[in-house]
Amino acid sequence: MNLNKIKFDHSAKETFPELSIQKIRHIPFSTYIALDPISRLCKIGKTKSLKTRLQRLNNQFKTTLIIIALFYDDYESEMHEKYKNYRVFGEWFFLSNRLIQEIQY
Repeated sequence: MNLNKIKFDHSAKETFPELSIQKIRHIPFSTYIALDPISRLCKIGKTKSLKTRLQRLNNQFKTTLIIIALFYDDYESEMHEKYKNYRVFGEWFFLSNRLIQEIQY
């Protein structure tokens, strides 16, 4: 899988790099991985409006998700298949720090 990732600042003060809602404008991408820093669960999904999607997820789950990876193309199905052994429910996965770092770099 040749992933066409969006590069973003890795110097955030969070445990993992963060792409804040304020920095997300109209970036043309499709697939994202968002981390819930409290439960440590990752949401693998796709959208054309990350800002709107992230706001809805944050409101729905009463959390502040951190975007740990963005991809220009639709890799959602491939990533769901690759990480199927780590699926907790739906599009939510428990990914270890090692797997998260593998995705990011």
